[in-house]
Amino acid sequence: MARSDVPDYLHDETHITGGPSRDHGRCVLVFPNSYEAGMSSLSVQTLYSALSVRGVTCERCFRPPERPFGTVRSFETGTLLGGFDFVLVTSSFELDWLNLPAMLEAGGVPPLRSERTEIHPMVIAGGPAVTCNPEPLADLVDACWIGEIEPLLDPLAALLRDAASREEVEEGLRALSVPADGPTGRAGVYLPHLPEHAPELADERTRVRRLFAEDVSAFSTESAIITPHTTFANRFLIEISRGCRRTCKFCLARGIYHPFRARPPQMLLERIDQALPHTDRVGLVGTAVSDYPWAGELFGGLLQRGANVSVSSVRAESVTEGLLPALGRSGQEMLTLAPEAGTDELRRQIGKPMTEEDVRQALELALTAGL
Repeated sequence: MARSDVPDYLHDETHITGGPSRDHGRCVLVFPNSYEAGMSSLSVQTLYSALSVRGVTCERCFRPPERPFGTVRSFETGTLLGGFDFVLVTSSFELDWLNLPAMLEAGGVPPLRSERTEIHPMVIAGGPAVTCNPEPLADLVDACWIGEIEPLLDPLAALLRDAASREEVEEGLRALSVPADGPTGRAGVYLPHLPEHAPELADERTRVRRLFAEDVSAFSTESAIITPHTTFANRFLIEISRGCRRTCKFCLARGIYHPFRARPPQMLLERIDQALPHTDRVGLVGTAVSDYPWAGELFGGLLQRGANVSVSSVRAESVTEGLLPALGRSGQEMLTLAPEAGTDELRRQIGKPMTEEDVRQALELALTAGL
């Protein structure tokens, strides 16, 4: 008998871009943390949608709530992980990797790559934490995706959808991992089993360059599914920019999402219009939303539409008198600032020259705006 206090996650979901395809290349997208955390991730949302619309069967899997894990199955059809052709792991935090071996084993997939054969699914990992440092996963996965997926999304989807054998997939991934001629050649896939990628080669190993999309206006990064069971309950999330203009020495986003790229406001508003029939709650995602170059036009359009807007973070030194009142009028109640250190000199040393006067002015504007 089902427990009455357990949410019916599937029933409560609203699909904006449609459900999973039932075509070819059976994939399960694994997020090694809870449903609530996974469905708050734009990586999960956009990868699930992007593969589905390209004809790849894509289901989801999240860390089970019980410990130790019993059986680990897909969210949509209850299929064991071992019943898929591909296990795609996306991860934002290294600590989540501690769940991965147990999830694979409970799903019928040997955790170590050396223990898997042609009857087992291939395990491919990506996400910010993987781009930052894939080496801890080298014995677990067949491939690591380094950087952003959009530049090679079409050939990857075709490979997952159409490949007739594991050998063909391995050859295809190897082709994607080999840089073309020239310093901007195609790369982005780390295959730990290849001799030329072996860690013991040290400086002699073949380097895998980070992939990044030069034109982010060619695609949208947004929620495909709206659900009340996330940190951002019933909120449509959309990425307005990627990368950062700042030079904070400690920041991972600066290293793995360089260079800074922004989407034009008209494109964002058109995408948001598709979501407004389902929810008026819109979350703008970026490393620093206050650095968005067309903030006035974007926020003006959102206010005209009656959207309830929230933002991921702002920089105190780039807060304007127009930004915070717009947030206050749209219903946001909280503002996040991150000074990082206690004095102006310490902030200067870590590359974040935010002054105490910047913080004070931002707080005064926030209070005036009702935040």
